[in-house]
Amino acid sequence: MNDYVAKFPTSFAGLIGLVAVALAIGSGYATAGMGQTIGLAIYFAIFAAAGFAATFATKAGKGSAILVMIVAALITGGVYYGIVSSTMAEATETLSAGVGAEGDQASEAGGIMGTFFGIVVAIVAMADALVAGIGGALAGAKVKAQFLAR
Repeated sequence: MNDYVAKFPTSFAGLIGLVAVALAIGSGYATAGMGQTIGLAIYFAIFAAAGFAATFATKAGKGSAILVMIVAALITGGVYYGIVSSTMAEATETLSAGVGAEGDQASEAGGIMGTFFGIVVAIVAMADALVAGIGGALAGAKVKAQFLAR
């Protein structure tokens, strides 16, 4: 196990964060039919494992790994905002097509609703990713210190 402790350079922590973002977005689609609790648990586990790996397997310290997880959480929130807001706006536009002036008003309202729900989903996604990623980074730093003390 000591072969993997602080083996990779600090910059590798950023790659781990980006992989966590991609896996989290993919897990949202993969767990769509399994229920919200299972999806959030898998999402949480991905970011916790990424935070742990960003500290344990790289030469990055706690601060660097936490910064990586904050950036990963912000990217994830931005991606989820884009997905939800554009999906809501497109759905409203499609449903109101061909109705006339009322359809234009409905399309505009759908865009506003899409923005609101996109912000809500982004905040939830960022909070989940932050808590899991920072917790994983702190746990990884503690375990790494124990391994390096041997």
